[in-house]
This record gives sequence, C-alpha cells and structure tokens, in this order.
Amino acid sequence: MLPIAVSVTVTVAYVVSTFLFMQGLPAHLATHFDATGRPNGWMTKAETIRFDLLMGLGMQALLILLFSIMRFIPARFVNMPHKDYWQKPENFRTACTYLARYALWLGSLMLLWMILLNYQVAEANRALLPHLDPSGFVVAMSTFAAMLVIWFICVWRQFRVPAETTKAR
Repeated sequence: MLPIAVSVTVTVAYVVSTFLFMQGLPAHLATHFDATGRPNGWMTKAETIRFDLLMGLGMQALLILLFSIMRFIPARFVNMPHKDYWQKPENFRTACTYLARYALWLGSLMLLWMILLNYQVAEANRALLPHLDPSGFVVAMSTFAAMLVIWFICVWRQFRVPAETTKAR
C-alpha cells in the first residue's frame, strides 16, 4: 500500500505545484533554455500548464501501464535480474507484482524530478529577463540520477534469488 499512497500523494503534489508555480507569471513564458540558461523556447501560460500536466501525468501513467501489463507478456520477453529463477511460471506472477510496485516508485521519482524542473522554470520566468540557473539544473539532474541509482539498487536487491532456493541447488 505504501507505493500506492506515495504515488497518489506525489501526483497530487505535482498537479497542485503545477498551478501554484504559474501564479504571478507573465502570459508568455520561457520554457526551454540553452546550456547557458538563456531562453530559446516560449509558450503561453495555459500551454505550459497543459504541457506540464500531460507530460508528467502521461509519463507516469505510461510507465505504470507498461509495468502492469507485463504479467500478460510471455515471461521470456521480460528481462530482469536472475531471470532463470523469476521467469519460471511459479515465480513470474510475483516478479510482475514486484515490477508493478517499483513502477509506482519510479513514477513518483519522475514526478518529483519534474516538480524540481518546473519550479526552476517558474523561478527563471520571475526575473525581468528570464534566465535559468544552469547550476540549479545540474543539481536537479544529479538528484534525479542519484534517485535512479537507488531505485535500480532496490530493484536488483528485490530480484535476488531467495536463499532457500540457492541452497536447494
């Protein structure tokens, strides 16, 4: 239940923050920036909100959907650690349940990262001449990369072969 609760909470936070970050901003926003932080792409505020919601919620929904439908795909097409164990018919359903649970976590991480990025874009547009702080972007990307590494480690650990199975060999 925890991954579901976290996913719902982060999703609500993402939607609310998308609207809150847009308050007080001009009608046209810089939405894309070059490596030095200078704007090179623009949208209206309404387009930005629509794009942010569709992109964030759409990516999360697609990720959860893809991981959730794995149980209907032949096991040999699903790659995972220790697949010789987890692709066996008696273990595959459990593996799919684990993958669906980790998809919820990954979707939450992606939305948290997008909240950081949306905040930075909003702050960049609060300046008289919009400018994105490249160091803030690097921090957001580094944070997301670190979260992904932790996520991969957790998935890898989840898919260890149970000790009693290893001893039985």
